[in-house]
Amino acid sequence: HLFGLIMQAEDAPQLTNMVDLDPTVKDVFGRPVARVTYANHHFELEARKFYLPRMHDVVENAGGTLVFTTVDVPGATLTNAQGINRQGDIVGTYNDAAGQQRGFLRSGGQYRTIDFPNARATFARGINNSGDVVGTYQRQGETGGVPQHGFLLTRRGGLLAVDYPGHLNTIPHSGRRNHPRVLPRQRHDGHDARNDVPSRVLRDGHVDVDEQRRHA
Repeated sequence: HLFGLIMQAEDAPQLTNMVDLDPTVKDVFGRPVARVTYANHHFELEARKFYLPRMHDVVENAGGTLVFTTVDVPGATLTNAQGINRQGDIVGTYNDAAGQQRGFLRSGGQYRTIDFPNARATFARGINNSGDVVGTYQRQGETGGVPQHGFLLTRRGGLLAVDYPGHLNTIPHSGRRNHPRVLPRQRHDGHDARNDVPSRVLRDGHVDVDEQRRHA
């Protein structure tokens, strides 16, 4: 079993943290670009020193063992871990040296790249205890956060595209009971459908009946 403890708080405001226009750097249109100036507040640094040992104590007194693992895809300029299963397999997204966004699977200390065929970008988002990986991708020519198409990479190597009918975004997650869940987002008319359309369960490559009804 895996257990994590996180402390999260808002940054304390200070006058030296700001966003202004850079006086020297211009964009392709000749306009000044935004410049971010930021430093941690003294209070935040002291709070971290105070709470971190106590968080360690909580985990250790719960009978756990602290294990820190660096997740860094070789040659990547950015690595972002998104999901982990009971075996410690990790999935996520990384940027390669050319700036391409690609998915990855880390299993047994080895990294495997996950690329949906002909995709502009691939994002691995979750992995269940059986080793099935779910995520999203964008096709060539699609930019920004919309649309996103879902995919399922099975533990046997099968790769399935998952598009919830009538919606721009399809966001699969690893789900409970080892069955990936499909969450529709925006319809083609731009309406956010997260609150009015139930999630579905993906079984053997098919979007199944409402999960809540099945397990009611």
